[in-house]
Amino acid sequence: MTRTTCVVFAALLVAAMPAGAQDLSIGKLPYAVLVSGQAGDTATTLDFLSRGYRESVGGPIGGALSNSPTRLVIVKTAATVGTVLLMRNLDRLGKKRQSKALIWTGRLIGYGSGAAGAWAAIHNLRSTR
Repeated sequence: MTRTTCVVFAALLVAAMPAGAQDLSIGKLPYAVLVSGQAGDTATTLDFLSRGYRESVGGPIGGALSNSPTRLVIVKTAATVGTVLLMRNLDRLGKKRQSKALIWTGRLIGYGSGAAGAWAAIHNLRSTR
């Protein structure tokens, strides 16, 4: 991880901190980071595939879905929705138990998944140069 990436990630974590000690909630920012990162990855992967780089799509899932953009979008959407549902369940359970650990776990899942999608989108953009 580069220094800039670490600084951005830390800034996002600080920005997502609740205003008061009694505000136990994941907040909206981790969800936005998650969806934005995954949408960016999906869009750049589709662009990458449309330019004829099918053999370069890596990973066991990406490689298997490189011949079907529709399936790729369905799988990426299902994975993102599943992650959002996991985060919502952690948020609800964290509020119910007054557990900061569950809330922070949900936030880290959102930020981590979004950052992974953003990294993949940047990788796709650099690979098409």
